[in-house]
Order: sequence, then structure tokens, then C-alpha cells
Amino acid sequence: MERRRFSRQAVTWPVRLWLGETCFLPGHLVNATLHGGWVHLNWLQSEILKLGETYRLDVWLPGAREERVCVAVVRHVNRYGAGLEILDELPVPGQDSSAAQSRRTAPCDGVEPRWVMAECSRN
Repeated sequence: MERRRFSRQAVTWPVRLWLGETCFLPGHLVNATLHGGWVHLNWLQSEILKLGETYRLDVWLPGAREERVCVAVVRHVNRYGAGLEILDELPVPGQDSSAAQSRRTAPCDGVEPRWVMAECSRN
């Protein structure tokens, strides 16, 4: 049974899935709908993502000068990535969007983010 409200579109958008203020998982959104998508993560330690938990997701869209900052809820996880419900609308080609504005964020106040390594833990 199909759970999606919108059809999936193939995309290749770089992302950062934040686990904390200075710790993120790099990856790519490989398919997207207005409110969801599958993120292939470059490195995913067992049980680091929790089903139903909310995370910050930065998405770099084609032609954009800044990332789009979204709130994402983990709905599915496997060793290759995660299925996310994205609470903000994504500008998916061929799908109508009611949101005209994207939220932006400034760089972390002098803190250099690093991609997640073994010592990085979820707060």
C-alpha cells in the first residue's frame, strides 16, 4: 500500500543531517516529494538515527546560493540511509508547492561543524 501523498521524483541533492550542534551526517537526497524523501548517507552507524526523532536537514538545491534548512522526522532507516518526512515543502520538479519562502540559517557562531565520526554521539 502506497503511503506517500505525493509522487517521488529522482533528485541528487547534497544534504547534511544534523545529529547535534556540531555533528552531522553528509549524504544525498536521492528521491524527493514535497514532504519527504530518501537520504543516502555516506556513513551510518547502527542505531544512530532513531525512528520518530526530529533532525535538522540542510539541503543544497540546484542553482541555489544557500542551503535550505528543513525539519525532518525519521520514518525508515536501513544501513544505506533513511526515509524522512520533511515538515517543510521541497521544490520538487513537477509538483505544486504552496510555500514560497525557504528558511535560511547562519553559520554556527564560530563553531566549525564536522561530519560524524565514531566519537560523535546524539544528545
